[in-house]
Parts: sequence; C-alpha cells; structure tokens
Amino acid sequence: MTMTTPFRETVSQLPPPKTENAWLRDLQQTATARFHHLGFPTRKHEDWRYINLSPILEGTFPSTRQPTLTVEHQKTPGLTVMPLSLALKESPKLVQSALVADSEEPNAFALLNSALFEEGAFIHVAAGTMLPHPIEVTIETRQAGVTHPRVIVFIENGAHADLRITQITSTSERSFNNAVIDVAVGDQAQFNFILLQRLSEKAMQFSAVRMRHGADCKTTFTSFTHGGLLTRNDVIATFLGERTECHLKGLGLLNAESQLHQHVTTHHIAPRCVSRQLYKNILSGEARAEFNSLAYIHRGAVLSDSGQLSRSMVLSPKARAITRPQLKVFCDDVKGAHGATVGQVSPEELFYLQSRGISKADARGLLIYGFAEEIVEGIAHPLLRQHVEKCVKQDLPEVVRNEA
Repeated sequence: MTMTTPFRETVSQLPPPKTENAWLRDLQQTATARFHHLGFPTRKHEDWRYINLSPILEGTFPSTRQPTLTVEHQKTPGLTVMPLSLALKESPKLVQSALVADSEEPNAFALLNSALFEEGAFIHVAAGTMLPHPIEVTIETRQAGVTHPRVIVFIENGAHADLRITQITSTSERSFNNAVIDVAVGDQAQFNFILLQRLSEKAMQFSAVRMRHGADCKTTFTSFTHGGLLTRNDVIATFLGERTECHLKGLGLLNAESQLHQHVTTHHIAPRCVSRQLYKNILSGEARAEFNSLAYIHRGAVLSDSGQLSRSMVLSPKARAITRPQLKVFCDDVKGAHGATVGQVSPEELFYLQSRGISKADARGLLIYGFAEEIVEGIAHPLLRQHVEKCVKQDLPEVVRNEA
C-alpha cells in the first residue's frame, strides 16, 4: 500500500498473526475474524451516529508505526513493569489472565488493535502490594502515521496502585493513535487510573479502556482531554464480584474544531455494586462534545446503585454538547439515576464576583476554572492531582481565549 491508499483499504486484508504463542495467535485470529464480520461502523450505528470517521477511514497515512512508549516507576517489591513483547515471552499466563477476550467486542477499532498490536506495556502488581508512588506511562506520537499500542494492567487481590497514562502528540502532521488498555482488578484491591490526553491540532486518538473488577474493590478512572481533531474514549467497566465501587470521571477542554466523544458503559453483573459517572466539558470555537453513557444492570444484580451525570459549559454560539445517559435495568431492588446540564457562565455569579471588586475577565476565569475544579480535586494521589492541575491551568486559557 502507498501513502495515497486510504486507511480503510490498508486494513481490508489483515496479515496473519506473527506470534508463536498459541493463545495469543488464537486471540488475534478471533479479533481479525470479528473485525471483518463487523466492519467499520457508520452513522447508521447508534453508538457512532454523531462521529464523522472520514478523516480516519478515508485519510492517508505514511505507515503503521510502533508507539514511542516510556514508563517511569519506583522499584518496589511486588511491582513488575516491562515491555509487552517481553512479558508475552516471560510471563504469558499473567498477560493472558489480564487480557479481555474479543469474542463479543463491539468496537471495530479495538478489534483492529487486538489483531495488529505488537508492542506496549505490561504492569503487574502482586497480591497485597501497596505502591507508595504512582506508575507513569507516556505514549507519544512523534510523527505522522498509525499506531496500535496496547497497555495491560493486572492488579491482584488486596493490592493498591495509582497509574497515569499520558497520550501526547508532538507532531503537527496528521496521526491516528488507536490504543487499547486492559485492566484487571482483583478482590479487595484499590486502583486509581488517570488518562491524560494532550493532543495536537491534527491528532486523532481512539482509546478503548476495558476494566474488569473482582469483589470488594474500589477503583476510579479519570480522563482529561485537551485538543486533538477527533478523540473517542470508549470505557467499559464490568463488575464480576459483589460490593465493588467504581467512579468514572472525565473533563474535556475543547476549542477550535476539536471533537471529543466519551462513551461509557457499566455492566452490573454481580449484586451490591456501586458505579458513579461524572463527565464535564468546557467548549469554545466550533468544538463538539458527546457523552453517551449506558448503565446496564443485569439479572440477579440486586441492590445495584448507578449514577450518571454530564455537565457542559458552552462558551461560544457554535460549540455543541450532546449528552445521552441511558439506563437498562433487568432486576428489581436497584437504584438508578441520571442527569445532564448544558449551560453558559452564570450571569448572576459573574455579577456577584464583579460586585466584590473582581474584574470581569478574572471573574469569568474563576468561574470557568471552578467548573473544572471538581474533577481535578477528585484525584486522590497528591502528585497526580498536582500534575493534572498544572496541565488544566496551562490548557484552559487557550479554550477561553478562543471562545468566540
């Protein structure tokens, strides 16, 4: 294929798996078969009706490249971090136990990752291990092309860990990063996960996050997105054990023609689990944000408790926010609530601050940052919270500056 070949055609015939590992070969063959069966989605598919995939599918890219991936961590007994290619050779059973099967995967791009990934990172936290310092993974796109990075995280029973994955583009050329992140959380474990996306104007970023939970565990997932031409985060959290609590949050800072599509699904399979979703956007220019959420409470998942909330602040007349919280309940004796708001800076609050001697520009800035602060302050680990707060304070002025 040449640089003039559209991406859709370059993946019309996927190469056979290169691995000699039998189960991995089966996984990639299954993903390939299901990818060809589903094909790429169109706007006739409900979960894709608001996203224009033409920049990706009809776009031309130099080649498929290996991701530039770095990991920083403090050496701690019970923590194993290594390149995914090495983990597949040295610890294949651990990798296999954390990977999510693709036999029912609904996302064609996640299937494409499973069929094509060769490199990424593997993180394993042994049972009972308490990590005092966060693990930091950076996936950087330095040049035009397509990448399919895979990150696999296995938090065993009773372990505590914090993780930040940063997706960043340092090229001004058109690029497409198609990532999948598998997370397996054991019984009584605690896991806090930050996904930080700082993208250039022509960057396209798809991230599929698959989180499986055991019993009695507590997890948080928080995404922060700034910039990019087209971003989609597809998060699925599944509760397989009882009494698990999971908080899913997101903050989008979007200006110009950036698009952010947040698709979040929770599967309450085991009884007595709690899930909370809180997603916010600040939009200027002609930016677009979508929040598409589904809380699925399965039969037998009694005493499940689900909450979904989306809030967007629109700073310009051409910016748009779409919110669609959905609830499917197949069980009695559960709690389910959802809500959404789309608005502007409150004139009353603005007037109040000005009456206290604060200039209009400063008052507006305080109110806009205050809207975002709820997500930032929810980060438990102080080092991660300080880093994200710094990024938000750096990125937010660009959004406010381009509100017209």
